Amino acid sequence: MKKIIQCMCILFIGMNIIECVPSNKKKTNALKYPKSWNYNSNWGTVSKKCMEEDHQSPINIITTTAITNENKQDLKINYEQVNIAQLENVGYAINALIDDSAIINYKGSNYTLRQFHFHSDSEHTINGKNVPLELHLVHKDENDQLTVLGILFKEGTKNEVFQQFLDSAPTNKTSIDYNQSINIVTLVPQKKSFYSYDGSLTTPGCDTIVNWLVFSEPLTVSAEQIAQFLVFRSGQKNNRVTQNIGTRVVNFHN
Repeated sequence: MKKIIQCMCILFIGMNIIECVPSNKKKTNALKYPKSWNYNSNWGTVSKKCMEEDHQSPINIITTTAITNENKQDLKINYEQVNIAQLENVGYAINALIDDSAIINYKGSNYTLRQFHFHSDSEHTINGKNVPLELHLVHKDENDQLTVLGILFKEGTKNEVFQQFLDSAPTNKTSIDYNQSINIVTLVPQKKSFYSYDGSLTTPGCDTIVNWLVFSEPLTVSAEQIAQFLVFRSGQKNNRVTQNIGTRVVNFHN
């Protein structure tokens, strides 16, 4: 017998979801978006932090100036199956919130995967070039600091996990509760080379609390999937333009 429960609040896109069922845990978003905001807004009036030069994200990563770091032990990914609790369409993003069961370790600190979402076009650029899609896997530690894995997707072979998300996500501004496990590792490149730098959230309030890890090897999605994803945004992109890097250093973990 199913119990009647309250809906939970969840961020970032869910995938590999088969059926919709009630959830028995109340979740909170790892990120908080302003209610009256979109990508055409004046970012500075929403949050002054968004106008702080040389500390914001995303950035253009120039591969020839990145400092090579051979220590891959800086990042340990300790998850495979995660449970998607809810999908939420907030108008400018489709968010998926998950149960607190997946952990990464970055430079000796543990971060729990809280949510994930997609941007189109990609927010980070490599040598000045976008790709059609970027996935953000958002992890949070006990001090509310974030480590975000940025996964780039180029146009190519259809991605079956992404297709399951597209077929399940709500098309209107609403939330749908789920309780289904996915193999999140399928959304992370097998080659674990990545670029790292200190940055910010790419939506208001643009807090500078993020360790960014942008993977160098892209995965693929089809042109049809990219078009289907943009339907959620009525054809509009949801990517912030690149920001000044200033004196920040980009490291390449090869």
